[in-house]
Amino acid sequence: MANKKKDTPKKANAQKATNAKSEAEKPKKKGGAGKVVTIISALLLVIIGVVLFLVLSPKPVPYVVANELEVVSAKNTFKNRIQPYTMSLDGEVIDIGNEFKETSASYKFYDYTVSEPDEKGIEIISFKYDTTAQITFTRKDYSYKEKYYYTYSLIRPIVFDYYTGEQYLRNSVNSDAPDSDKTLKINDITWSGKTYPIGILVESESEWDGKEEISKDIFTDTNRTTTTVSISAPKGYDGLMVAIFNPGLTEELFAKNRENSKKLEDLKEQAEKTGEKSEELLKLEGQQNTATQLLKSTAYEDLYYEPSDFTVIWVNDITSAE
Repeated sequence: MANKKKDTPKKANAQKATNAKSEAEKPKKKGGAGKVVTIISALLLVIIGVVLFLVLSPKPVPYVVANELEVVSAKNTFKNRIQPYTMSLDGEVIDIGNEFKETSASYKFYDYTVSEPDEKGIEIISFKYDTTAQITFTRKDYSYKEKYYYTYSLIRPIVFDYYTGEQYLRNSVNSDAPDSDKTLKINDITWSGKTYPIGILVESESEWDGKEEISKDIFTDTNRTTTTVSISAPKGYDGLMVAIFNPGLTEELFAKNRENSKKLEDLKEQAEKTGEKSEELLKLEGQQNTATQLLKSTAYEDLYYEPSDFTVIWVNDITSAE
């Protein structure tokens, strides 16, 4: 009996020890599952946060939309003012007393085509536009005896980007230029975190009808130019647009452009003599190689035009080639 009494506590303690071990293991199982649930919940919260950020964060607004530029049908005929003038055989602008009538050029777009994409997914988009400009001038002073040219300057249709508003830099050549000169100027257009290479080449051929005397001392002639624009772009890129600067080339703007050209020529001559480019020349050359947004004047440093000064069309709205 004494032995039995001594054995009873031992068994009880063993049972208690066993129960204690079992109870100690239970929280561990619950704790492991809790960690998994916590991790999953945290991941879900992160995913929900990212989705809400993408949905609720403001998206960039395309330049044309943000500035409320008027988009019209590319089937229209467009016009803007041109500046006629006389020029010496050396290419200098001269005043020999000719009085030019204020006039405009008209533009008609056609022959839109798209090539098959190459191995890099690049398409070649092309279109043409005809420019017709009639000039009329009166000459009452015949004291200038040398030969001279009459011609005109204008602001051509501007190929630009719908999303960024950047006027694409371009290479411009005559249609009879060697093929080696007919290379596309590449523009890197960055929008919404992605960069698109857009190349531009502009080729033109021009002819005059011939001077006619319509009455005493009054003469007229018409210039006709066909321009072909070639654009390289990733397949399906939908940001290609053309703008017409509605005011055209005024006398004031013509004079400012001449002033800027003269300054650039003088700085280049100075650089040739000294063997070193001035800071001003480097700045001007840098501006020439930097794309400007559509409403920013390229002639005046701090001038911005109004959206109503431009009429814009989609390139892919131009009438297709037959």
